[in-house]
Amino acid sequence: MFLYSSQNSLIILEIAKVSEGFLKREWLDANGEREKGSKHNENLQIVINTALILWYNTMYILLAKHKKAN
Repeated sequence: MFLYSSQNSLIILEIAKVSEGFLKREWLDANGEREKGSKHNENLQIVINTALILWYNTMYILLAKHKKAN
């Protein structure tokens, strides 16, 4: 279970911003060509999974704040 705290919410929001930047980035290899293949797909899957988990936690934080305010 995720424990809500203002420090956790700041960390999660910052990691979410970084993850979003990674998802928007065009990945190039050492020769300047777009990365592809199984290793690229595996790395992309890790970034997407991380972004989705952080999105979920961000929504949890926002809902907790909303419930606390009401």
